[in-house]
Amino acid sequence: MKLQRLYLISACAATLAATSANSSIIWTGAGADNNFWNASNWSGGAPVTGGGTTLDSIVMNGALGVTGAGQSLTLGDSYSLSLVNSTLNFTDGSGIGGLTGGSVNSITFDNSTVTVQFLSTGVGAGLLNNSSLNLKGAGRGINSQLESSWVTLAPGSSVTFVNGSNDPAGTTPASPTDQSNGLNIFNAVTGQSYAADVLSSPLTDFLVTGLDLTPFGLLGGGNGANGGAFTITAVPEPSVLALGGLGLVLIMTSRFRKV
Repeated sequence: MKLQRLYLISACAATLAATSANSSIIWTGAGADNNFWNASNWSGGAPVTGGGTTLDSIVMNGALGVTGAGQSLTLGDSYSLSLVNSTLNFTDGSGIGGLTGGSVNSITFDNSTVTVQFLSTGVGAGLLNNSSLNLKGAGRGINSQLESSWVTLAPGSSVTFVNGSNDPAGTTPASPTDQSNGLNIFNAVTGQSYAADVLSSPLTDFLVTGLDLTPFGLLGGGNGANGGAFTITAVPEPSVLALGGLGLVLIMTSRFRKV
């Protein structure tokens, strides 16, 4: 069984873009196309195709217009995905996930835009420097039915539910980790979830724009009602703005095995 913990870490963009000690595969774009799954576009290996598990951390820097289709990306236990100044679009129903029972899979977007169907199975996404995550899945774009997944937004970064959300209510979860999407979206500076911010209406930690201005139901959970596309953007508190060059305080979430 897993436990989820929240840590406050003061870091700059370069630190967050750094990968772990695991081996890394790096985007070069040396192939004849911008296909994410084309091995010729990578150095040090390539993402595993055919529904397999990628046992490398993936680094993309300055990779613009990259697309993929036909399969989802499954990250191996504790491996990560880092995008800096990049764009990635899975054009079909593919998403990004980890392994059931594995350790944390961190994905970091720095001044980047990523479009996928879903995040699932214990993936923690950290967005900074006005990055954006576009989720096309209307049912449970941040899928936590097997293991908690979450999105942490630095001020100015956003998550868009492209096709809206009919996220079901979390009152009778399928598992202890099953939470509605409103509970799994955090402001990196304040640590507050979108669902908690809704309770202190008007919103102070997030800004909602689009067709559905009250997504996930009255309490920020899920009520099965799809009001159309919407975007949730993290906003800073005035006291945080005064910190200036002291650094950006981000929430990073780690999951550990319970021994």
